Amino acid sequence: MALLLFRPEQFTKLYDCSRVNISEVPLLERQGIINGTAMLILFFVFEILYIPCVVAIWKHREHSCYKFLFFIGILDILMLPIQGLVSALYSFFGVVPCSFLTFNFIIGSFSLYSRPWLWTMASSAFGLYYFIWLFVQVAAVNGINVATFVLFTLMQNLPMSKPLIVVGFYFNYLMFGFPPIIYLLVNRTIRNECRKIFKKIIKLL
Repeated sequence: MALLLFRPEQFTKLYDCSRVNISEVPLLERQGIINGTAMLILFFVFEILYIPCVVAIWKHREHSCYKFLFFIGILDILMLPIQGLVSALYSFFGVVPCSFLTFNFIIGSFSLYSRPWLWTMASSAFGLYYFIWLFVQVAAVNGINVATFVLFTLMQNLPMSKPLIVVGFYFNYLMFGFPPIIYLLVNRTIRNECRKIFKKIIKLL
């Protein structure tokens, strides 16, 4: 982000789209209706599941581990619209990076917050000694993260192909959207709180 704000000349040099003619690739080849639909459905599923989970986590914030989960949940909820909604719209309309270069660079810079996951793995895994179910959650969530990091590392050294790019995208997508499913499956406290929240919502309807 600092590159765009404080060194615009270097930004223009590194991200030069002046020689790119987007129309050279037919719109039908740039569109991905099936992928876009899958992204959009997953976006709504993940957000609907994640919000009550975060509310349930907040109610038990007296425990340090839940404070971490709350912070991670807020970041994931903020990230899902970029990873899911924006990507789905881009897939529907055949948008490529050079279509909205500055906007894409900004949201890409925002998404880099996920790097602290690497630092939280060790401290989260330490909870195994006291909380075996907490470890199961952490192992499942971080397992997706590690798999994503490994896949993206391999992508730097393997010939690029469309299937590999699609697989990499969905791994990255699940990294932000899969935690609420894990919470609901293995965390009784969060599951019970979410059940209460959904019951209240149903009564209001």
